[in-house]
Amino acid sequence: MRCCSLIALYLLLAAVAPAQVHYTTFEQLDSAVQAAPRKTFVLIRTSWCAYCNMMEHTTLQNKAVVQLLNSCFYSVSLDAEQQQPVYFKGKKYAFQPRGNGSGMNELAALLMRGEKAALYPSFVLLDEQYHIIFRYSGYIDGKQLLHILQKACAGHMDITASAPV
Repeated sequence: MRCCSLIALYLLLAAVAPAQVHYTTFEQLDSAVQAAPRKTFVLIRTSWCAYCNMMEHTTLQNKAVVQLLNSCFYSVSLDAEQQQPVYFKGKKYAFQPRGNGSGMNELAALLMRGEKAALYPSFVLLDEQYHIIFRYSGYIDGKQLLHILQKACAGHMDITASAPV
């Protein structure tokens, strides 16, 4: 009887447990893409960003978003202000101090290039050869992100024109 109760409790918890994005690291990304090519979703955030935390607890908990990210993309979460170097495609990306204790990792700056100012959260979609196919800065809700991810996963070339406002 106790065993059946434990199994029932486990199944109940599994049913209500929040969906989770399966993140990888940049260091592991090359071998993963070589083994099974997929596009890459890169979340660029900081530890102090309230909107980053909100997006992680709302948008990135949306079951449909999580399911699509886990099935069609490799996902990487990058702290833009991390001081440890990031290794990607055989290159080392270091932290670049900007004074007053602030700074940004070179890879975050590279991925956000073209933006007038660093805005968090941001995300970048990369194709299987790591070309940027879409870039977005600011909080985005689950419905909007799902629409963008569906277009990218399906291989649409013009993702921005069809993204809902």
